[in-house]
Amino acid sequence: MLPELIKEDGNVTFRILLPSRDIGAIIGRKGITINQIREDSQAKIKISSSDTESGGYYREVILTGSIAQVVSAAHLMALRLEENNSEEGDDVRLEVLFPNSITGAVIGRSGETIKELRTKTNTHILISTEVLFGSTDRSICVSGTATDIKECVRYLAAILHDNPTKGNNIPFRVNGPHHMHLQRGGRMMHPGSSPPRRAMP
Repeated sequence: MLPELIKEDGNVTFRILLPSRDIGAIIGRKGITINQIREDSQAKIKISSSDTESGGYYREVILTGSIAQVVSAAHLMALRLEENNSEEGDDVRLEVLFPNSITGAVIGRSGETIKELRTKTNTHILISTEVLFGSTDRSICVSGTATDIKECVRYLAAILHDNPTKGNNIPFRVNGPHHMHLQRGGRMMHPGSSPPRRAMP
């Protein structure tokens, strides 16, 4: 089940993968947009450097702060992406990195939690069936409006806060030694190609 009480002041680190083509909308000219998001949300935001060797398909965005700060930063990012995609009319999509050891808390028994999360937040959520290549992280792809994604991120951040990771965790790194391939749902993907569909739990 989803958390009934969310500790808005609880600290959390929230990691997101974004296609490099979307990063410009987040950073803005001379960093004006990302600095404004930092100021408005009060979250610490780190964006990985561009990796031209791998084709630079993904960039990692790391949000650190209280749950309220992280949710605010993610919402402001989603609003920028929504505005950037307004002509196409596509939903905003955020790909969240989640430790495999606590992904079960998102899915729940017989998928009850993820079904509740989809219903409450009106978002489309897909979880990779396998860990990302060279790591112990799985991908949680969330799509919907910026407002709906804000609520979904709030619950995901609360689950991260309430469920400490177990065992030896190896975070996925876009520019790590395994960056030439990304694994999605048991399949390999060369950066620069379109992500394959994710399997539902």
